[in-house]
Amino acid sequence: MHYTVYLNKDRQLKKLIAAQGAFELKPRKKVYLHLCASIMSQQLSTKVADIIYQRFVNLYPKPAPTIAQILDTPFEQLRGIGLSNAKAQYVLNVCRYFKEHRLTDARLHRMSNEELLQCLTPIKGVGQ
Repeated sequence: MHYTVYLNKDRQLKKLIAAQGAFELKPRKKVYLHLCASIMSQQLSTKVADIIYQRFVNLYPKPAPTIAQILDTPFEQLRGIGLSNAKAQYVLNVCRYFKEHRLTDARLHRMSNEELLQCLTPIKGVGQ
């Protein structure tokens, strides 16, 4: 659904965005990592989510963990950084799905919103 539908319902938000001017959303790199971060932050305060995510990235060499590195991480190690059983499993689900379906950022960036939803919502732990 396009964001203008929401702006028509929220006049205050519409005024704020209009005052700010046009903006452009830039495609993100390492989409799998953003999905993992989103899963980790669900139902947590921003501060706690940031701490858990930092623990997560600190498990791996810089600059960022690869799908293979995350899949090689023992489940208990993911639990040890503060992830629940479900969230640890969902993070692994995301990486497994990206690997099995050979999903790349470039491929995802070419998809429409509807195609993205169809592609990513089958992953257990990822919703609309």
